Amino acid sequence: MEIINEKISITLGDGSKWELPYNPAPYNVDFNVSEFRFLQTEGAYIDRAKIGVRKFDVILYFLDKENHLNDYKRFEDSCRDSRYWIVNHPYNGEMNMQPLSIEFNPTPLHTTATVSLAETLTKEGILIQADFKSNVENKSQELNEAIQEGANDENLNQTDMNSLTESADTLSSNLTDKIDFQNISSEYKTELNKLKNQASNALDLTRSIQAQLMMPINFINDIKDTVLFIEMQFNSIQNVIESSVKAYEILGASIFSSLAIGATPTNEKTYNNTNDIDESVGAITRIYNSYVDSIQTRQSMNGYVMNYELYYNIHDLFIFTINHLYDIAVDAPLVVIDVTQHDTNPLIISHNYGMSIEDLFLLNNWSVRQSTFIEKDTSFKYYIR
Repeated sequence: MEIINEKISITLGDGSKWELPYNPAPYNVDFNVSEFRFLQTEGAYIDRAKIGVRKFDVILYFLDKENHLNDYKRFEDSCRDSRYWIVNHPYNGEMNMQPLSIEFNPTPLHTTATVSLAETLTKEGILIQADFKSNVENKSQELNEAIQEGANDENLNQTDMNSLTESADTLSSNLTDKIDFQNISSEYKTELNKLKNQASNALDLTRSIQAQLMMPINFINDIKDTVLFIEMQFNSIQNVIESSVKAYEILGASIFSSLAIGATPTNEKTYNNTNDIDESVGAITRIYNSYVDSIQTRQSMNGYVMNYELYYNIHDLFIFTINHLYDIAVDAPLVVIDVTQHDTNPLIISHNYGMSIEDLFLLNNWSVRQSTFIEKDTSFKYYIR
């Protein structure tokens, strides 16, 4: 058997160093890509981001006739350490890598190890992501900018502008009613009127709409109420698609942008349990599906071509927000409904179900009437943490 004279240097995760003969092999590089297809449009839009992973296989040789079996066993034991390897490749230089698989083939004369390697980021080299809220705000801003790029007087005809203006009035009216209902500072109405007066063209009107959609996030203190109100705003403008798809495209995407931020917990506004998170996820999914389906239906009916960049940004924001809300749900308590089997009181329920009296009353919206007596067959909620 002909063995390549070149050697590869490897420092394993446990710090042990090896310099072994090897057979080189081609390596491949994959990319982080997303593919988007559109009805009535030939081809696909491919969005390519950063390089993904460099991978290659290498065959290592343990050639010491007396000790090759012991050598490969020591090598195998060292591989149990999960830290990354430092591989000094004769052609590709030094790389931080992790083994994906190793196949050992011991023989009486020598042992080979076929190792499938993939380049890895170290903890020091990983780009630490900002907090969930900051990421959502950044992605929402990117979506808003994509909306604004298409919202100009050249792209919108008079019918589009009329539809956009009428819908903006509807959103403003809903917002005014909400401000009155919340009984909050009149400064919000003053700010709302300023925003309405600034809308002199398509771009300014779009920016005004987006600013108005952000206002309830600031004065509604409950995430559930915020999400419900924004979903109501979306439902109130859905019919605009009958007169102008472009106006609907601008309005729906702008509402979705504010919804993602409104559904994101902050230090001041948090989710109490997984059920609340599920409700937000449901609203986000309903609006996204309704928005995309409505526009794609117009594509199949009259060949309307959706703004690709806008679609990519709204899709990215949708996936990111949903995934991270479910990450939060992993640590949130689950609400379960039970029924009392006999007459009891809140103190006993609190003790049996591991909840504080305060949480029990808050979750079930109980009043003083339930403070001492809970009758048999009463339905109540409790947390599983």
